[in-house]
Amino acid sequence: MRGKTFTRIRIKSDEFRGVSTTKDEAISSPTSSPMSYNFTYEKGVLQGKYGISAATFPSDVTPAFRHAVASLPEGVVPMSLHLFRKFDAATNKRDDRLIVRTTDNEYYETSVFTVGDTFRKIVNLAAAGKDCSACYRYNGKDLFLASSERGFFYTYDGTTLKKIENAPNMTSMCVHAERIFATVSGEQNKVWFSADFNPENWKVSGDGAGYIDFDDEGGKVIKVVKFLNYVYIFRDFGVERLTAFGAQTDFSVSKIYTASARIYPDTIVPLGDSIVFLTEEGLKCLDGYNVQNIFADLSDFLSSDKRNAVATGMDGKYFLAANMVFPGDFAVKFLDEVRDQGVYNTNGLAVCDVKKNKMTLLRGMDIRFIKAVNVHTLSAVFMTFSGVNKHLIGMFSDTGKYFSDKLPRYWTTGYTDLGYPEKQKSVRNVMLTAHGTVTLGLELDGNKIEYLLKGADLPQKIIVNRPFSKMRVYLKENSESGSYTVTPPSITVDLS
Repeated sequence: MRGKTFTRIRIKSDEFRGVSTTKDEAISSPTSSPMSYNFTYEKGVLQGKYGISAATFPSDVTPAFRHAVASLPEGVVPMSLHLFRKFDAATNKRDDRLIVRTTDNEYYETSVFTVGDTFRKIVNLAAAGKDCSACYRYNGKDLFLASSERGFFYTYDGTTLKKIENAPNMTSMCVHAERIFATVSGEQNKVWFSADFNPENWKVSGDGAGYIDFDDEGGKVIKVVKFLNYVYIFRDFGVERLTAFGAQTDFSVSKIYTASARIYPDTIVPLGDSIVFLTEEGLKCLDGYNVQNIFADLSDFLSSDKRNAVATGMDGKYFLAANMVFPGDFAVKFLDEVRDQGVYNTNGLAVCDVKKNKMTLLRGMDIRFIKAVNVHTLSAVFMTFSGVNKHLIGMFSDTGKYFSDKLPRYWTTGYTDLGYPEKQKSVRNVMLTAHGTVTLGLELDGNKIEYLLKGADLPQKIIVNRPFSKMRVYLKENSESGSYTVTPPSITVDLS
């Protein structure tokens, strides 16, 4: 009697292809994933590369040498971060400063490039509500400009603080053509601008300061951004472009985009040749003229509550911290502990490489504020936090950890019949190479089997020999080391 005939197939890919939720799981590739976090995709393999560590600055003398950012005074909690670009003409050196707004609504500053500098309080500089800042060179001095939605407008040259009494209460600002343009609190239907070449003059006149009203269906005016020699004005449901050179009588406004979904102001980020922003519908990209959807897969991870979402951008990457939904039962313990304390703002960070169209999701960090800082030899993404790390200033890093905490990593395929719904199937073996301890899991028709693999330089073969109709392959990793790589699995399956 002849045995049953079968066809043996090997399912293998040369590279992991990232997160994809838009494909049908039943026919998805075993190297694409509908859900993955804390793994990065580098050169076709999974790595435990991205993380968050304590913030450091480079030395101005030896940039390769980095020194820790000073601690704030005991009990002081950082909230928002600002850069004061400053050059000291007397010493002919950079004197750039990181300025921190605290939960007590006060401001502290520290030198970026001076090793051993401490945080000093900027006396009488205060905020109320959402704050914003910009840098401006005025009368031969570098100025730090600061305002808030219920506070005053200030100028600060590093020594002297000046309150500008007649300025509006601002929620965002930018510098364009030697004027300050700002969105304001209150009715939120105006964009204000300062007098030409004078950030301290906000007296409305035909040749000085002024404002532009927006009273149509576009909603509140929420943010101004300088981009491509224009000022882009973001509203709840649209984007306007302001041409503003010379006299204010020559200013003109044109509508660029009408949105059907609300735009979130703290996610609007100029990034290279585009502006990226988050709406209720998902992530979008404006090239100056047209808007298109990007990273559609990200929408499946975003919570319906996006009010705490914050973003920044650097080196072609868009960093979005937001409330995210991660289905499955592989919990992140220390994040759950933070949530239980009732101080939960965000729980995930999406790192979106816009040019390469690659997305990495990090899970397990409660980010309050995020800012890219690029000045002289410093190029870094800094963050403040809620919860257990609220007293710290962190930075995006390649440690693979959240400060000293391990970041549990998870990757899974879709639940697939491999495109053979009518055939009987059996997994014979799985082969992969892992540098670091990893748990390989198989879910076969709802039954889970897990294999603990120790790190090795050579491929490891796991003998399975189990039948299935539908299959899921997943990887879990929770090692102490932040350094970790795993190659795409090669799966041998018999079909009959």
